[in-house]
Amino acid sequence: VSQGTYWIPSLQIGTYAANMTYTLTVALAGNNGQPRSLGIALSDSLDANNRADYTGTVASLAVPVTDVSTQLTDYSVTLDTSVHPEAVGLPIGVLLEHIVNPGSQYGVEVFFDNVRLDASPSAAVPEPASLGLLGIGALTLLRRRH
Repeated sequence: VSQGTYWIPSLQIGTYAANMTYTLTVALAGNNGQPRSLGIALSDSLDANNRADYTGTVASLAVPVTDVSTQLTDYSVTLDTSVHPEAVGLPIGVLLEHIVNPGSQYGVEVFFDNVRLDASPSAAVPEPASLGLLGIGALTLLRRRH
């Protein structure tokens, strides 16, 4: 691979749903610290070929060369649609990134393995008004008992 930035895009996986947390986990490795960095990203847009588009990155993680091992190591990035509701209904895509230093030799090896995308319900956090009503109700019950 010559110098530059290379993206490996997925096809559309699905669409982001409301109140869900999406976690992308990828095992990454490189040979002898040759790549400048590796990265993983969740995308919310597609290119003309229906593949994830790097311009629509909604959550990403860049792993600097000092952290890239020759042994596969898991890295994760998370998107919570309860915090980012603008992503709801948009396409889910995965991007794997490989940046090569200028002057690097051909033959740089980069490994992406065990790519996983998990979705789980977001943790429900009651709004302040609901908590206030619960507190008033609890106080009323305690007052009636005494």
